[in-house]
Amino acid sequence: MFIATREIIHPDHKRKHKDLSAGARNRYLSCAHTIFTAAVDWEYFKKNPFSGIPETKSVPKAWHFITPIEFKTVLFTTSERRIQALYGVMYGAGLRYGEAINLLWNGKDIDFERSRINIEKRPATRNIPPFLVKDYEKRSIPMPQWVQNILLKLHAEAPEGCPFAFVSLQRWPRLRKKWQKLLKGANSNKWENHMVANNVLRNFRATCCRAGIKVDESLTLHCLRKSYAQNLADNGTPISTLKSLMGHSDIQTTSKFYLQSTDANEERACKALDRIMEVLETDTGAPQTQKEREAKPS
Repeated sequence: MFIATREIIHPDHKRKHKDLSAGARNRYLSCAHTIFTAAVDWEYFKKNPFSGIPETKSVPKAWHFITPIEFKTVLFTTSERRIQALYGVMYGAGLRYGEAINLLWNGKDIDFERSRINIEKRPATRNIPPFLVKDYEKRSIPMPQWVQNILLKLHAEAPEGCPFAFVSLQRWPRLRKKWQKLLKGANSNKWENHMVANNVLRNFRATCCRAGIKVDESLTLHCLRKSYAQNLADNGTPISTLKSLMGHSDIQTTSKFYLQSTDANEERACKALDRIMEVLETDTGAPQTQKEREAKPS
């Protein structure tokens, strides 16, 4: 009954009418099981009431893999450099939206000298709201050259007075006022990373529509980050490296929710088996492949 009655309390999820995920239910179950196992060991209870309750199977939702060609089309569809760069750091460096929109022109978040983007917790000031890293794990991500180039162009055009890389000069006073209002009312704990900007998801979907991308699966801004992981996996990046770049605390999250088995991957796997067999047959003196027999001079 305890597990079954857990409910969403986060205001964002309540507003979107989301149900408690299978992963969240399983975490409740795991914690409760651990607590009551200790209680049994200490002889407060004779039996663990959470023993034997199976975990709920989490099923990843289908999402649209944005191919490099589709992404280039999206970039060409929007002429605003700030938006192009925002999409770029998500697709080319795998940043979460909340991480990307909070980047500052402070020489540390975007390190042009070392070609890296650094994600770490930022304390609040009177003018700038805080930034909290998910799972409290800071990380440093290398920037591809094309991402660095677009950020350099954006930095050269950046207006004076706005510390945020992806916040317009018109938006900045409203953002600062909103933060200071929460600060004055002792409600600073209600600030969340995504509050820096608004309408970004709606605008992204509109841009994809204009770019002619039509899909049946879910197409959200987060697909840019997921496609970053898929592109790296398709090009042979080890799963452990990918986990680190994505900032995941559990490698199962990377493999289960961020990677897809694509037709191209399956075809490459099949061709790899053909190459292995060709080498094996040649080394063992077995009959050669048709290509080898045709190439052999008579």
